[in-house]
Amino acid sequence: MSNMLEVRDLGAHIGRFHILQGVTFDVPAGETTVLLGRNGAGKTTTLRTIMGLVRATAGSVRLAGRELTGRRPFDIARAGIGYVPEDRDVFATLTVEENLRVAERGGGLKKRREFVFDLFPDLARFAHRKAGHLSGGQQQMLAIARALVNDNQLLLIDEPSKGLAPVVIERMAEVLAEISREVTILLVEQNFTMAAKLGKMCVVVDEGRTVYTGPMAELAGDPRLQQRYLGVGGQEAV
Repeated sequence: MSNMLEVRDLGAHIGRFHILQGVTFDVPAGETTVLLGRNGAGKTTTLRTIMGLVRATAGSVRLAGRELTGRRPFDIARAGIGYVPEDRDVFATLTVEENLRVAERGGGLKKRREFVFDLFPDLARFAHRKAGHLSGGQQQMLAIARALVNDNQLLLIDEPSKGLAPVVIERMAEVLAEISREVTILLVEQNFTMAAKLGKMCVVVDEGRTVYTGPMAELAGDPRLQQRYLGVGGQEAV
């Protein structure tokens, strides 16, 4: 299977701090790959560097063979990557429909808007409600919907379950599973149960470096690996 995204020896600084020090992994096309790691390991910075929001100081990022390193964020978005940030960042004073229109490139595609509203009935029902008046789960749905209104090849989704109630997390997992049949996903997710359910492949980063790559089922089925790389699961590190 071909790779949708190839990240090689990615490095990045934030101020004087050397956050990414050699992140390397592939995201196979047509699958969900989960990016895991302890708090502060560099997961969000990896996504932001792929998007050009943090400048890469080393390494390479390729989307379907096209080099993205050094390009500006809006150029990277136009290349076919949708980004769902950790804290949603919806426009609170705009309506749901206005948030979607702002995100559309080139007028958008009617079939994509219909797909979004079929996927998220709440957004269709509250299309004229200001985003700031939505629940946390509905705002997360809107953040994902904004990345779906364009015909993107890849979605970068950062912590979609953060701050949500268990019943909403369950629904979010169902939605992401459905989306994965339409588009390749690179997912950062701290909820290990949700990550294990969605991911086919996984990448673990620690202190800004890749420390493990492999099938998600392998990591999910081995508590010792979970303890070693994530600090969860088994009682003793291997």
